[in-house]
Formats: sequence, C-alpha cells, structure tokens
Amino acid sequence: MGSSNAMTAARRWGGFGFLLLLFGGLLAAKFPHLITQPRLYAEEGLFFLQNALLGGGPGAVFIHFQGYLNVLNGATALVAATWIQPEYWAFAHQTVAFMVQVAVVGYIALARLSFLPTLAHKSVFVAALALVPAAAEVTLTSTNMHFWAAMPVICMLFDDAAEHPTSRLWGDAAFIGIAGLIGPPVAVLFPAMLVKAMLSRAPVDRGRALTLFLVLVAHLVSMAAYRAYWGGGPDRAILDILMQAMLILPWELLVGSVALIAAGFEVADAVARAVSGLPSIWLYIGAAAFYGVLLVILAAIRRTRSLPHVVVALVAISGVVAGSLFSYPHDAVDALPVGDGGRYTLLVNLVLLSAVAGVFARVPPPRIALIAPVVFLGVLAFHAPRDRLGGPGPDWRLEVAAWRAGDRPCGLRIEPDGWRVGVGEGFRARLEGLVGVGKAPILERVAGWRAENGMLRRPALAPKMFDRLCQEG
Repeated sequence: MGSSNAMTAARRWGGFGFLLLLFGGLLAAKFPHLITQPRLYAEEGLFFLQNALLGGGPGAVFIHFQGYLNVLNGATALVAATWIQPEYWAFAHQTVAFMVQVAVVGYIALARLSFLPTLAHKSVFVAALALVPAAAEVTLTSTNMHFWAAMPVICMLFDDAAEHPTSRLWGDAAFIGIAGLIGPPVAVLFPAMLVKAMLSRAPVDRGRALTLFLVLVAHLVSMAAYRAYWGGGPDRAILDILMQAMLILPWELLVGSVALIAAGFEVADAVARAVSGLPSIWLYIGAAAFYGVLLVILAAIRRTRSLPHVVVALVAISGVVAGSLFSYPHDAVDALPVGDGGRYTLLVNLVLLSAVAGVFARVPPPRIALIAPVVFLGVLAFHAPRDRLGGPGPDWRLEVAAWRAGDRPCGLRIEPDGWRVGVGEGFRARLEGLVGVGKAPILERVAGWRAENGMLRRPALAPKMFDRLCQEG
C-alpha cells in the first residue's frame, strides 16, 4: 500500500515537472525577449516600486492601487527597494511573476480535477494556457499576475467537488486566499462559485464559495476605505462599478474571446470598433438578452439537477470581467477591448478554454482531437502582429547604467513608452521641488499636487509628472 502511494506521488510530481517544462518552454518561445531582457512594466515600476522607494516601510506592502489590495506587488517592490541592487529589480519582479504561474501549473498538475482526468488532458490544457491570445502585459509582470492567480479557482468551477473529501477544502481555500491577496479578479468569480455551490450542494463547493465571499468582502471594504480617504464621487461608488461589470460582460465576450480572434486580428479590431461605436442603449439591450437566456438555462438545470460543463461555463463567464470592474468605472463603452484585449480578456479566455477542456474530457477514444485546440492557439499566438505580443522595450540594465552615470535625472525608462521610475536622492530632491517640502509624507504631497493640477488625488506619480520634472531639469 505504501509503495503504491509513493509511486502515485512520484508520477504526479513527475507530471508537474513535465508540465512546468512545457509551459515555460512555450512562454519562452512566445516571448523570448522577456527571458534575455527583463523589464519593469507599467504600475509595477511607476506605482509599486516607486512608492516603495519614496515611502518604504511595511506600509508599502499594503498600499492600495485604485482601491484594491495587491500584496504581492507591494511586498516584491519593498524587498527589491530595500535589499536588492537596482540592476536586478526587473529580474526580481519577473521571478515573482513566474513563481505565480508555476503555482498555477502546480495546482493543475497535482490536484485531482474531474475535467482534466489524465496527464494528456492536463498537457493539452497547460499548452493552451501558455498560448492563449494575450498581450505581453500579462506575461511575467507581477502587476497583472492577479489574472493568472485566478486560474486555480476557474479549475474549481469546472471540477466535480462530489468526488473529493472535505479535507480537500483546506488546500483550495489557501489558493483562493492567496489569489485574493494578489489582486481582485478572483473575487469576481464569486457569483459563479455561489451558483455552482447551490446547484451541486457539495460541502467542498460550499466551502469554496464561502472563502471566495470573504475575499470579495475584503476587496470591497478595501475599496471603500480607499475611496473614503482619497476621494471619489458617486460615479466611482462600488455598486456602480459592479453594475458596470455586469453590463459590459456580454460585449467583452463578443470582442475579446478566442472565438472572434480566430477570424483574424483585423476582423476582431473591426468588430470591437463597431461595438464601441454603438449607442449605450444597445449595451443594455444586449446585456438584458444575455442574462435572460442565462437565467432560463439555469432554471432548466435546477429542475433536472444536472450540471453539464457547458452550463457551468455560462455561469462562470457571468462573473469574469475584472477589467471593467476595477479600471473603467465611468463609461462601460470604454471597457470594450480592441482585438485580443490584453489583460482585460485573459480571464474570459481562460474560462472558455476550461469549458472546452471539460467537453474534450468526455470525448471517447481515440482522443487525437485533443491536439486541435493547441494547434489552433499556436497559430494564433505565433502569427499575431508583433505589437500584440509586445516587443523589447528599454533595456533596464542599460537604464540603470545610464542613471549611475548621471544621465537619468528625471527617471529611468520602463515599459510602456513614456513611463518611468525615479531613483536616488537626486530624484527625490527634484520631486520635492515640484510638490513642495513639508511635514506631510511625500506621497501625500504628491496626491495634493495631482489634485491641484486637475488629476485624481492619488498617492502615485504619473507620466505627466515625470514630463514636468524633465522639462524643469
């Protein structure tokens, strides 16, 4: 008995190693420049690292970005700013981001999942995850790892919890909690998990839903506290943001899913522009029709007490639109992505891939058709326009070398173009010359300067501030 268990464990860990090599190899082939030239991307440098450099201390770990928690970024930035040489800051952030993706692959490899019953199914699924259409902004960037961190929870949505003992809940709850500390997208899956728990009535599903509810509450409280302190009118209220999310969802599925991109990036862009140009009333009509059909299907499933994967997919999709949830609270039309949509459609595509995996798990032998999704995604991934994948930006090591030589007084360049990170006492002195010297912490003075110059009162530098510092220097 003991020997059999040891062999089973060895096979599972061997499968994990194989899947990790498969996933990492495909990422390296898709984004080779990220391996040879580590980079800092957007808020990763401009917000989290910059605030750790200016503020420091434990507060930098829990500093809010747009109101939601992202402890992973805060902790990474604080460690980098405190103990790591500037030349390795980009590498540190990319390493942490990769470890999140390693954890995702580990969950898929080691957990028993009913919709991925064999290593062959898991191999196809992991390959599809590595190739899913998405911009480089969601690859090896700690800022956007919260989208990938939600993947284990998506797996839980498609998994038949009735097959697992109650003890399985502890590991799943840990993944949900950690994903919640990394960012908010996992919380958006709560409606789907709640419906699944009501339909399946399995204790493990109920425990998953409860844990996810606590994560959602934590983010809503965090968001409310942030807005109360830093300001924001009724148009930025939490309920309004939640409503915008549900409104934009059906249209995000239309313009951002794998299915549309299969028609070609030019077609995807054309559809996205056409939908973005529609009057707002059509957004409401489309959303009402989508949820009406969804409710009819759920009512039928409730009567038959069955839970096919296609229906679970529809339920899951109803909760996955984190981009419009937290980034576009003013106008739903603005949340529509163009083409592959980058980070805002990654979660939608991950759910769709999981639904496809659930269908293929029921395909009788021979299962040669399992290869079809990977071939399909591979063609999309490697024939996408290069600007979709994100070409090499400023070389961070050269930027640090230029700063040490005194050639970057108003900030080191990062991706995307026009974004910077200010480093050193010289930069701090220049910044204080802009926002004023006083007893208040420098980030409070930054927020005041932003408010005085027509920007949202937030404790964060902005590209416009760096432009001003360069002009004055």
